Amino acid sequence: MKTIIHHAEEPYTKLDKFAYWCFRNISVITETKKNQKKKKWSYEFATADFETTNDKEIKEAFVYAWAFCFNGRVLIGRDMKSFNYFLEKLSSLLDDITLVIYWHNYSFDWSFESGYYHYIAKECFFTQPRKILYARQFGNIENRCSYLLTGLNLANLTKQMNVKHKKKSGEKFDYTRYRTPYTGMKKYELIYLRNDVRGLWESLVQFFNVENDDVRTIPYTKTGFVRRDINKACEYICYSKRMSWQLDYESYKACKEAFRGGNTHANRRYAEENTIIKNVYSNDFCSAYPSAMLSSSHFPKRNFYRKGAISIEECKELLEDNKCAILRVHMTNVRLRNRDWGCPYLAFAKCRNVVNHVPDNGRILKADALDTSITDLDLRIIMFEYEYDELIIYDSFFAQCGMLPEEIRKVIMKYFKNKTELKGVTSEDGSIENFYQNQKEKLNASYGNTVMDSIQTVIEYDDVNQEYTDKLKEMKLSGTSQEEIENYERELLSKFNKKGIMPYSIGVFVCSIARYELEKCLALLPVHSFVYADTDSIKYTGVTPDIFDAYNKKIIERDIEKGLYADTIKKERKYLGLFELETEKPYKEFSTLGAKKYCYTDHDGKLHLTCAGVNKKKGVIELENNGGIRAFRNGFIFRESGGITATYNDKSDRVIYKDGKPIEIKKNIYLEESTYTVGQTDDYINVINLTLKAYKNDLENYEEVSYI
Repeated sequence: MKTIIHHAEEPYTKLDKFAYWCFRNISVITETKKNQKKKKWSYEFATADFETTNDKEIKEAFVYAWAFCFNGRVLIGRDMKSFNYFLEKLSSLLDDITLVIYWHNYSFDWSFESGYYHYIAKECFFTQPRKILYARQFGNIENRCSYLLTGLNLANLTKQMNVKHKKKSGEKFDYTRYRTPYTGMKKYELIYLRNDVRGLWESLVQFFNVENDDVRTIPYTKTGFVRRDINKACEYICYSKRMSWQLDYESYKACKEAFRGGNTHANRRYAEENTIIKNVYSNDFCSAYPSAMLSSSHFPKRNFYRKGAISIEECKELLEDNKCAILRVHMTNVRLRNRDWGCPYLAFAKCRNVVNHVPDNGRILKADALDTSITDLDLRIIMFEYEYDELIIYDSFFAQCGMLPEEIRKVIMKYFKNKTELKGVTSEDGSIENFYQNQKEKLNASYGNTVMDSIQTVIEYDDVNQEYTDKLKEMKLSGTSQEEIENYERELLSKFNKKGIMPYSIGVFVCSIARYELEKCLALLPVHSFVYADTDSIKYTGVTPDIFDAYNKKIIERDIEKGLYADTIKKERKYLGLFELETEKPYKEFSTLGAKKYCYTDHDGKLHLTCAGVNKKKGVIELENNGGIRAFRNGFIFRESGGITATYNDKSDRVIYKDGKPIEIKKNIYLEESTYTVGQTDDYINVINLTLKAYKNDLENYEEVSYI
């Protein structure tokens, strides 16, 4: 279909040349809800995008161009007045038919658009303050976020869908150039704008086709696809059984306390700046979270019952009777069993009432006392790593445990098999490649579906005061009584439970099982070989990868017994949960300054960087230009890759003049490039120095080191 680009250098673009007739003959689909009038939807959807300029002098931003695509036809305009005029005309043509418009990262565009269209609270839905899922306007236009739908940035989405109009590089376009609605735009700039909306439209057409969806049926978010598949599977489980699975209020609170993500930590022995470790291997689990969901028999099969305070011996007896548990524990004089252990498990952020502790980059090496909430698997890890004078279980919740229901496991296994069997398979129209990518994304998203909070708080938007209110948070801050807060939470939990879907406790144990498997592999390493761990991977030195052969042999035996494998097109068998070598040859050099803060050169000498807050691609270039891996030390400043700082100008309403021409500025987001300075806290540096001192001392002097 021919692309129409309409452009004028004047800010008030004439829009009469656009093919408005295409909205008069659109295909209509209807949606009928019980006791409601039939709702008409346009079968075709549209895409839109704003291009903005950041004014450094006033630290505000404005829209200088916009693009709209419907059925392959593209319209480009130059300011917000022309955009609003276009939407109003579009709405009048649609009449009683609702059109869906997708925006990639709609939260950004909405922050400009909502300065011109005054939304009422019921027209918007936010997942958190400033993170919008959809907004409805004029009664027949629904704006949605395609980034939340696909989980991919626009460049990756158009690349993976292999569409004709892929996103153009931003280097030539140059986002930093100061453009106004009056600035003449060159052909390559117009093509850039066109491809943003046309490429998104083409990608979403394929995305819809893979799922066999239309605008009525497609979920709003990426995890929604998995949730839909699993909820459909759960329909075959009787409702009473599903309801027996749901959490009561006290069990839910205990699960919230016990929830914890992946185990990510660097060995303090190797975290001193300028420390370069050579010949570092890296292993990671094949689909760690899906493996836990499909293979483990340690999931609660029904709601927990509260046992209260119990002894360790009684706890062990209950666990031996095929049960899992959430425990609230108090510990005194806590210290590592092996002073050289490099990955201490107790996280300060997950503990309460901590007394006189020695920190290790967010972990606890020792403490006089602490309270924490854990699963029974966490308890095993803590008892393996730590000694203590007392470990008192002052509250406990138990449930019969087993595997996830077969209906749910079948869904996840289908994703794994499709992903494995279709990898490398090609088709002329790209449909197989798209389906492969779809199944891969679903497999990765299957875990996210399990950690959906059972208490879904409401975000209320006040257009007049430009305020976002988290109702539950506001209740807690405003002095509302604890009884009222708990009653509101119980009401929300009850509403969630009636859906009969997977309870929050499943996600708690998915993570706990994955951490337990990681701990098994950590325990196989000589204590000084461990270098770094991150959720499903371990980096190590001084030993060869065959140290994990016995572990992997057991995994293969388990997977064969349970049928947890699939064959690729090359007849290579892939097993779930194998702890596989990332690359055949070790990294040449590796350097870390703590969790989420490391870089390395691979066997071919290519530099890689992972540093929270730093763009990986740009960060590598900066490091290379400043000496490579040896430049990665405290005080190094990433100037070109340090991310973006956003300033929200919610109440702006002004007119500025550029070259004598007026530019209207309303609500906006000002984006400014930020720097990132690499650093370690004084506490962390201190414990690193004490650790290195201990390693250098003779064993008889080792006890003199104060942090032990």
